[in-house]
Amino acid sequence: MTRDCPSRARLSEGKGCVIASLLNHRLYRQRKGLGIDSRLGEWRLNSDLSSGCHGFQNAQLGTKLLPVQGLMKFMDKPFEWMAVRYQAAVGRELKKYGLRYEDLYDPLLDLDVAEAIRRLPQEEQDLRNQRLKRAHDCSLKKAYLEKDVQAEQTPFRFYLEDKLLEVRAENAERAQLGTGKPYQRTIP
Repeated sequence: MTRDCPSRARLSEGKGCVIASLLNHRLYRQRKGLGIDSRLGEWRLNSDLSSGCHGFQNAQLGTKLLPVQGLMKFMDKPFEWMAVRYQAAVGRELKKYGLRYEDLYDPLLDLDVAEAIRRLPQEEQDLRNQRLKRAHDCSLKKAYLEKDVQAEQTPFRFYLEDKLLEVRAENAERAQLGTGKPYQRTIP
């Protein structure tokens, strides 16, 4: 069974998805320029929750935290430490083949990704295809790129996320209006 991680990439459930979620959350926070301490805002209780729920009082914000969220706050530092190491490991592996993180999104598994790729400028599509071909070639030859070429690679420079968010927002709007996707698959 699969579930959506924050990156909206389809990953199998289990430890890999947890670690990938940590990495994707860290990448999202880096792109948005959010600091680690600003995560406290995510754990505030909504005003519509019952006042009888047991939670932890956050002195800085003056709001209650749910027990699970308190555990998350406790585990935040170790998870952040693991996310940094995991991000570095993924970056090293992507550099070996000259890929970017968003090159790994599969347009055959997610039609939203296929639509976002279609909306990219032709030059960016060509660069993506060239990176994938080069990585496939290196993989078949069981060789990596040269060290000087690896040093030039930027695996966490994102080019697809804006278009992907735009496509998903359009799909959410269509779902609210009750219309289907214009590129929906049908089984013959």
